[in-house]
Amino acid sequence: MSKVEEQDPDRIVADAEERAREAQALVTAIEDRIMAGDTSVSHEDLSSQISVARALALVVEGARTKAAQIREQSRGKALEALRAEIESRAPESGAELVTRLRAVEDAAREYLAVAEAYSSLYEGWRLRLGQLDVKPGRLDHGVGYTEFGGILTDEFTLQREDGGKYLHMIFNAPYGEPARLLLTHDEKRRDDVYRILGNIGKADA
Repeated sequence: MSKVEEQDPDRIVADAEERAREAQALVTAIEDRIMAGDTSVSHEDLSSQISVARALALVVEGARTKAAQIREQSRGKALEALRAEIESRAPESGAELVTRLRAVEDAAREYLAVAEAYSSLYEGWRLRLGQLDVKPGRLDHGVGYTEFGGILTDEFTLQREDGGKYLHMIFNAPYGEPARLLLTHDEKRRDDVYRILGNIGKADA
């Protein structure tokens, strides 16, 4: 690493500006003394300090140029490092994501199939209890149902649940429509999703 790269560009400019301000302040102080009638101040004192102030003003411009060069060198190295990271870590394709998304989709479809099968069983039992004139809130031959829809037996209470609701919840999706609508049944759209996802990796520039 060169000495230029080791220096702080902001510090370089700040130091040069501080020296230039101090030099200009001395010019102002000498001028004030002359205007106040101080005859001990010579023309050479003023012109010498003005010369110093002008030189340090140029130093400030040089410091800004040097700082810009350091920043550009630093920027270039950062971009080279970023490019190397991108080239080394970018996936060759989206194959792994496709595999993972297919697994999510398959698992969601299997979950919904189980949830819908449970709901179908529950609704069938509830319908048959009504058909058999079982009154809510009491057991009749060891079976019944609550006013809120739960099915009762001597052994347990079976709650009515919309399993699809929990799929909405786990995906943080708005609840209101059937959960199966979270999964597309449009085969073309589905194929497009997997095709696009599969192509997210490296491609020729």
